[in-house]
Amino acid sequence: MGNLVWLLVRDIEQSPDVLAAWQDVGVDEITIIDSAGMRDVVRKSATRADLPLFPVLHDFLACEECRQRVLVAYVEDQKQLDQVVRVTQEALPRLNSPQGGLLLVLPVALAIGQTSQW
Repeated sequence: MGNLVWLLVRDIEQSPDVLAAWQDVGVDEITIIDSAGMRDVVRKSATRADLPLFPVLHDFLACEECRQRVLVAYVEDQKQLDQVVRVTQEALPRLNSPQGGLLLVLPVALAIGQTSQW
């Protein structure tokens, strides 16, 4: 079995660079999730008078400063995984710095359903 790669991109302007880099090394099936970091939302919402008393997810995602992006992809073999890690670090040189993002690689023990040709 392969690995599930999760990448949290704090600066969403950099996500097209990562997507292109992953595609260049053969990863074409990538899930893109718009998200908001709770710590940022709480910090920013304390100064936002327009945030409703009972906010919903849409209200949090409306906070432009809080937006981030999560990229998820299944990578079958170690060689391709090594390439993904390398090109990710090249595309996101601040990945290891605070607020730079987070790259997680999780081994897949079981996958039920189609893992290619979505």
